[in-house]
Amino acid sequence: MDKTAEEARGETAPNPEKSSNPESKPGSKLEYKPQFQPERRRLVRNLPSPVLFSKIRAAERRMEAGEREMGFYLLDLKRRRVYGEAKCSSFRQFVKSRTGTSVKKAMDLVRVRKVPQATTPGPSSSSPSWTRPLAAASSTGRLSGP
Repeated sequence: MDKTAEEARGETAPNPEKSSNPESKPGSKLEYKPQFQPERRRLVRNLPSPVLFSKIRAAERRMEAGEREMGFYLLDLKRRRVYGEAKCSSFRQFVKSRTGTSVKKAMDLVRVRKVPQATTPGPSSSSPSWTRPLAAASSTGRLSGP
């Protein structure tokens, strides 16, 4: 089977319909195990400063996206109490035994995922961006106050 250039570089995920692994097919009663190729990054020293700055920002964006993804899945695990299936009695125990993340970091990621999303449009809104989650929370009755 020939791979495209994108698949060879790890830029696309394989199509689960074409996979020979029955565990990755939708609707399978077996455990889901995605077969993604790891992303390969080439690290280069002594880059010109503009390129270096853009590389730093790109790495930061990947890191932020990874934290959002981790928060999403940890929150799902916590809400559904799936940690029991991993033979863990609590979310805290799961984080300690099954991840390389500290319990504090995991709790912070879950807390960030719980912040209600603002329903107002982007930067053109009249309120500053840091007040939108507060406004959304107060309109849903999640904040108590005078």
